[in-house]
Amino acid sequence: MEKIKEKEYYSDFEYSRLLNENRGLITSGYILELTKDSFVVMLENNSEKVNITASMKRFREEDIGKLILLIKLRDDYIALGRLYQKPEHIITKEEEETEELVIKKKSVKIDVYKDIELNNGKGSVSIKSDGKVIVKGENVTTRARRINKIRGAAIELN
Repeated sequence: MEKIKEKEYYSDFEYSRLLNENRGLITSGYILELTKDSFVVMLENNSEKVNITASMKRFREEDIGKLILLIKLRDDYIALGRLYQKPEHIITKEEEETEELVIKKKSVKIDVYKDIELNNGKGSVSIKSDGKVIVKGENVTTRARRINKIRGAAIELN
């Protein structure tokens, strides 16, 4: 098995493999402090403070004080992600298909570390980490109240 500290993030496959190999070594704790290369967590079961250097998720300042899930491998811990206490509602399969997400904020920022794709029927928008943006659809329309600019090193029509 590879050394844990050499990787900052783990894929879903690696995560599943680690869980299967280490049953019973899962715990939780509260983030106390973030540094450039690690973060400090107070374990919930014994109030021990541990330094975490490997994580499945990147934590931010707003995560300080939040409860996270940890797995212990040998003498090290890997942070698996946030734990959300007291869920307001468990979504059923029927609700999942009809549920809509409404966000009413002044601004919304979504950070992803690889690619993001939005699909709906025969249309999609993909944003790649290399800066490539792909818009696909049966019909694509752009509208502007003023000037609708198209810029590029080269513009190809048909």
